[in-house]
Amino acid sequence: MGKSNKSHSIFSKDSKNATAVQKELTDGEVIWRKRADGSGTWRYDFRLAGMRYKGILGLEKDGMTLSQARREYEQIRSKAILDSSTRNPRHSSDLGNTPFEKAARNFLEWSKAHHNDYVHNVGRMENHLLPRFKARIINRISAGDVEQLRVDLRSEGLSPSTIKRIVSLLSNVFEHLRQHDPEIPNPTRNLRPLRPTPHEIEIFTKEQVENFSTGR
Repeated sequence: MGKSNKSHSIFSKDSKNATAVQKELTDGEVIWRKRADGSGTWRYDFRLAGMRYKGILGLEKDGMTLSQARREYEQIRSKAILDSSTRNPRHSSDLGNTPFEKAARNFLEWSKAHHNDYVHNVGRMENHLLPRFKARIINRISAGDVEQLRVDLRSEGLSPSTIKRIVSLLSNVFEHLRQHDPEIPNPTRNLRPLRPTPHEIEIFTKEQVENFSTGR
């Protein structure tokens, strides 16, 4: 009873109004994340037996309430407990041998209902990541490959912020797989920060300088 009252206090109307967009409220089990339109998304994020489980419970604008979100969360957690009890911990999954294109398509399908940036992610995937990594095996994509990707994107004239978004999308593909097999390495981790592009400096001749001073 006390826990229910505490949860409703955490997710009160005043608390939600005071929360910034894309920030979260949580009681340790369910999570409320504020959307740009002021409504919220009910989420879950927990670890069990060395694995991480995270995702969407439902949208507030679709009628999902705290009580419904909590019931959905309990069902998901109960299933995760059952799965972990029957899983052989010595058996490694084969997800690391997944072709990048398959992993990327699976992530995009998942993100269609979970990410506000879905449309842009499709464009970044089709234009920059699939042409390079399409047939590559997930476990064979290295940090060096990611560094070369950033170098090539920089040479194409893309801004550091755009490159960061593309690499972030690549990271999301790996993290989506790691929810099921945390042994899969994410090659985008621990990359060196991109240095800002130096502005081109135009050197004027002595004659040009003299022309400037005389107004010619």
